[in-house]
Amino acid sequence: MTRHSNGDAALLELRATNGRKAASDSGPIYDAIREGILSGRYPAGERLVEARLATELNVSRTRVREGLARLEAEHLLARVGGRGLIVARLSPSDIEDAYALRLLLEGFAARRAAENITTDELERLRELQRQMTEAEEGGRGETGQGRLKLVRTVTELNKEFHHLIHLAARNRRLEPILRSVVDVPLMFTSFYWYSDRELAEAANDHQLILDALEARDPEKCEELMKRHVSRGLNTLRRELRGGA
Repeated sequence: MTRHSNGDAALLELRATNGRKAASDSGPIYDAIREGILSGRYPAGERLVEARLATELNVSRTRVREGLARLEAEHLLARVGGRGLIVARLSPSDIEDAYALRLLLEGFAARRAAENITTDELERLRELQRQMTEAEEGGRGETGQGRLKLVRTVTELNKEFHHLIHLAARNRRLEPILRSVVDVPLMFTSFYWYSDRELAEAANDHQLILDALEARDPEKCEELMKRHVSRGLNTLRRELRGGA
């Protein structure tokens, strides 16, 4: 599959701001490499060499080493024999484990968000939902590069939609944990496997969740979010079994 451009954008931004960063600050390095992994710029199995990354990102090897250590702790990188660190190849059981956590944590986040979300956040969710629906309807039947463009658009909008709900939960310990498990299936570009019907169902799920948030209904929000996450897992299960 064609590699996405989001990792390139993160790399360009990092290069532009690098001169203003402190030597010990590995956060931007971590973010840039992580985005490269999630976007497919660094595909599963690729060896990430410290010296090469330092040159590519125009930073010190120390900062790269710190960023790689964080990514290894998140299981996005794996240490393999004499090859050093490679982008992790996630197994079906890894995906199942990640979704089991998503089911619990995103359901909880949606429940809390119903109690704490602001009118500005609701307005932003409405706009994201409008854009996702528009993209989904406009991309029906697309193949090849048109399909990839749709997948990239929907993936980014979906990511922001969920992230905003996580923030609206007003639980600062929850958001970083959710970030590590929600991003895992994005490495499989899960929306690429959705049929047009499944994309429409996902968009409808978002609308129902948004309606429940506007109604300030915690129980309904949790129920709908869990159903939404389960739908995504079922699609991944099907494709990991070979599309059966």
